[in-house]
Amino acid sequence: DKARARWPGLRFVAGRAEALPPGLEPFDAACFVNSLHHVPPEAMQAAVLGAFTALRPGGLLLIIEPLSQGSFFRAMRPVEDETRIRAAAAAAIEALISEGRILLRDLRRWNRESRFEDLEDFVAHLARVDPDRAELARRNGSALARAWRDNIVSRDGRAVLVQPLIGWTLALA
Repeated sequence: DKARARWPGLRFVAGRAEALPPGLEPFDAACFVNSLHHVPPEAMQAAVLGAFTALRPGGLLLIIEPLSQGSFFRAMRPVEDETRIRAAAAAAIEALISEGRILLRDLRRWNRESRFEDLEDFVAHLARVDPDRAELARRNGSALARAWRDNIVSRDGRAVLVQPLIGWTLALA
């Protein structure tokens, strides 16, 4: 609804990555940004392969996923430990590459810095992705405060957390 209000002339289609709605016009490229690990593990490969069905021949798929490392990950872990689900996303991609079903065109790693006013700002950021995280943060407040304190670096009056990312650029085999 927010996107429709902001860009009233565009067409928006809701769907799940693992079961894209029919009738999509083909795209030159598609991307998953910090999202494949939110797809149920048993549907991750279908989501990746499904994205290719929405691409023109020769189209590329970019998948960017957070790694289970870095100060952001460690600070977030008392709220939600995504170690297993992030590994499952990477394994789903790597299995498709190993099986020859998709081709790896490029692989990059980099760090994303996020800045927060304070712990409350960090929790609000986490809750924008999943509102249930606000309650988890409240319940695990002591561990979260300790993880926050142990992992932030202060710069220019703000708390800085670093999240390592990996990006696969993929094509159909």
